[in-house]
Amino acid sequence: FDALISIATEAARFSTTKPSRFWRIGAYTYLLLHEKASIGHIHEKFPGFYNKYMKELGDQYNLDFNLMSTPLIKTHFRQGLGAERPSGNMAYLLIFSAVAVFILLIAAINYMNMATARSANRAKEVGVRKVLGAHKKQLIYQFISESTALSVIAMLIAIVLVWLLIPEFNSFTDKSLTFSLMKNLGVFLEIIIITLVIGFISGSYPAFYLSSFQPVKVLKGNVGKTGKKGGLLRRILVVIQFFIAIFMGIGAIIVSGQLNFLKNKDLGFEKENLIYLEMHDSAFRSKVQTFKEELLLNPDIISVTNSSGIPGRVNNIKTMKIERETGMENQAVLYLLTDYDFVETLRLKIVKGRDFDEKMGTDSHQAVIINETAVKEFGWEKEPLGKKIHYGFRQDGSGGKILKVIGVVEDFHFKSLHNAIEPVIFILSEQPQYLLSCHINREHNKESIEYLEKNWNKFNIKHPFDYKFLGNSMDDQYIADEKIGFIVKIATILTIFIALLGLLGLSSFIAEQKTKEIGVRKVLGASVGNILMLLYREFALLILIAFILAIPVAWWQLNNWLETNFTYHQDIQWTSFLIAGLSAFFIGMATISYYIIKAASFNPADTIKYE
Repeated sequence: FDALISIATEAARFSTTKPSRFWRIGAYTYLLLHEKASIGHIHEKFPGFYNKYMKELGDQYNLDFNLMSTPLIKTHFRQGLGAERPSGNMAYLLIFSAVAVFILLIAAINYMNMATARSANRAKEVGVRKVLGAHKKQLIYQFISESTALSVIAMLIAIVLVWLLIPEFNSFTDKSLTFSLMKNLGVFLEIIIITLVIGFISGSYPAFYLSSFQPVKVLKGNVGKTGKKGGLLRRILVVIQFFIAIFMGIGAIIVSGQLNFLKNKDLGFEKENLIYLEMHDSAFRSKVQTFKEELLLNPDIISVTNSSGIPGRVNNIKTMKIERETGMENQAVLYLLTDYDFVETLRLKIVKGRDFDEKMGTDSHQAVIINETAVKEFGWEKEPLGKKIHYGFRQDGSGGKILKVIGVVEDFHFKSLHNAIEPVIFILSEQPQYLLSCHINREHNKESIEYLEKNWNKFNIKHPFDYKFLGNSMDDQYIADEKIGFIVKIATILTIFIALLGLLGLSSFIAEQKTKEIGVRKVLGASVGNILMLLYREFALLILIAFILAIPVAWWQLNNWLETNFTYHQDIQWTSFLIAGLSAFFIGMATISYYIIKAASFNPADTIKYE
């Protein structure tokens, strides 16, 4: 902020104990408690305070009032309260944490996979060390030290990369994260702990596996190609890798599909060719009708409306009396103050009754239009037309005006698809409002905007000409979702890449391990195709198992994400799973093909004597 205004400046409005002001909930109150005090004590005492100072007013309005408190350290992730920006989303924080764990897990699996696969190459080393007096604990310490050393080197490289890339990350995410190890010793300690844990996990199984070799057997060359247990472990680890990769792939596809759904869903109103202007100058607002007439002289400006809100910016709430079977009852309702052209300009669809009409003299002070959700919420399904709404009454219930429903518009999304459609009513405004919306000719956008600017300057408005397309404003509501989708895509690509690196190394080892077997099979009449099928079959089966395991987990997690974060979302399609599974299969097969085809193509005369 550049300036602050003290509440004391407007004491009559804010700093007052008048009962009527207790109902103003447009400000947040921060309490600093005594170190021995509890917020629970304040909540316990509140009913007595309410009964003494507020109950009379509450009974008058048939309303209630409750305190709600949140520890300051938890407010950043608190959802559902208005006027609180910026706020975080704990769900997305958990998603990114899970992605980080997946990537680290795949890297650790790669290390274990290759270490156990190459165990035959280190068997004699283990045997010689044991003969020379090395204990099993010393060997375990050696192998874990090797993996930990690699983990530390990776940590140092990562720290440098994070330090270099964090400005770009902040720019992309619109955050202001800092990365100073000296200022954040706690974070640095966490990084070191994670590094050591990853090093230990990566090296633990290979360490215990290699250190268990018996010197007599290994020095005779009897340690066979890592044995059945080592082969089974490798298969399990490959399944885990591809399970994670396929899960991430399904997630990326569904997230991308949901973003397309948000952008392309019919919102129930015209958004593509609608421009809106903010009229902050009160002197200009008084001339808005003349300004509208001037704009409509241009045939490319199809219609113009003046209103207190537009889709994406509907936040006016007022307590009104709604006609029920038992009489007029109070209800807080979202409302828009508009002129006669609002429904036409936004291309809203009238499903019952009619639009505002200047020729109907009573519309200016008696008419109101509601949406379909309001019909259901108010219990007017049988016949909404003619139902009464008492608007603008005083605290004692007097004054205001009785409005009658003349029309019902089809539900439209005036908030993002994260939110459910709420009851909303349109009331003809007695005063000019600050938003002016223009429906323009799609084929002459540039000319229409130039004409708007020309007339804006013609009226000597103090504020500079600044327009926005409603479609762009609605899309801006999903910027955070788009960024998350992009990060998920990058994480998915990285996850698959790391998994494929491990698969590439493993296929190289297996092709090398089976070189002599391939030669014997070729001498006995096996074709290159037979050998390729033999080598491909094992990897294909492992990917298939990973795919089958990933389907229910991915559906459960992603369906939960959609239902938790979006009131309106696409249904999960089986094609998303199929595309992710086939992509993993073909990319995996392509990755291992080089070494497998190379091994199958060797001359039997050379491979049979290979050792």
